[in-house]
Amino acid sequence: MGLRTGLVETVAIGILGALAGGLVLRMILTVGGWLGGFVGAVLGAMVLIWLWQTYGPRR
Repeated sequence: MGLRTGLVETVAIGILGALAGGLVLRMILTVGGWLGGFVGAVLGAMVLIWLWQTYGPRR
């Protein structure tokens, strides 16, 4: 990413990023528990459709 920082700044950025990402993920999972299942189902269907189109029988 082209970030030129020292060791202390790099560690601080990593820790803050991990905390922020963990909080956001926890909020998303708490608020959208059922929504997460729905998104997972849609993504799974999309993957299966892609696999079928890519490796399925040819016409």
